[in-house]
Amino acid sequence: MLLLNFIAQWFKIATARVSASSRPLLHTVIPLIDTLTDGLLQICKDWSKSSLTRAAAAKSIALLNKYYSKTDDSLMYRVAMVMHPLYRLKYFRDANWEQDWIKTAEDTTRKFFEEHYLCNVEVDLAPAPSRAMGVCLSCTICFAFD
Repeated sequence: MLLLNFIAQWFKIATARVSASSRPLLHTVIPLIDTLTDGLLQICKDWSKSSLTRAAAAKSIALLNKYYSKTDDSLMYRVAMVMHPLYRLKYFRDANWEQDWIKTAEDTTRKFFEEHYLCNVEVDLAPAPSRAMGVCLSCTICFAFD
C-alpha cells in the first residue's frame, strides 16, 4: 500500500507542476507523461510487487494513455515540443516514436511557423540597386528542427 501512495504522489506532483504556472507550459506535458509511464511500466514488470500494485500501475498507464492521445487533437503540443530548444524533433527520435508521427509533427510545425511567424517582407538594407529579399528586421526567431 505504501507504493500505491508513492504512485499517487507522482501524479500529485505532476498535476501541481502542470497547473502551477499562470501560462500554459505545453512543452512539459509530453515529457511528463512519458516519465510517469516509464515509472509505471517498471512497476508493472516487477513481479516482486503485489498483483494489486501491478494492476493499479496498469490502470494508471491506461488513464495516462487516454490523456496522451488527446495531445494529438491539438497541434499546439506538437508545435511546442518541436520549437522548444531542449526537445525539438530529437526528443521523439530518441524516444523511438513512429517516423510517420515525427514527420507529421515536423510538417505541422513548419506550416504553423510559415503561417504565423515567417516574415516575407522586403527591406532595403543597402543603397540601390542591391536589395535584400525576404528579410524582416523585426523577426528574430531562429527556427531549426535539429
